[in-house]
Amino acid sequence: MPDAPATILFIGDHDDRHGPDILMKSMPAILKDTKQARAIFVGDGSLFWPCRVFARYLLIEPSVRLVGHVEGKDLAELVQAADIVVAPSRE
Repeated sequence: MPDAPATILFIGDHDDRHGPDILMKSMPAILKDTKQARAIFVGDGSLFWPCRVFARYLLIEPSVRLVGHVEGKDLAELVQAADIVVAPSRE
């Protein structure tokens, strides 16, 4: 079902090692096949603001949410609501 909504969750540090920018830069390809896909980025770090810039540059801002640091019950609810939890890495 290409039009079924999908929630993709990234949890981790926003740095080169954990690579949230990898997921951000792959979102246009994901959205090509799954137009209702949404990505939620949880965490903070040096790539937090560059990822916001990538989202704007790639014209995918409506499909991504960068929520910053989340923990406890709120984080557990995000994990439960996600269809996919991703862990991109450059290591």
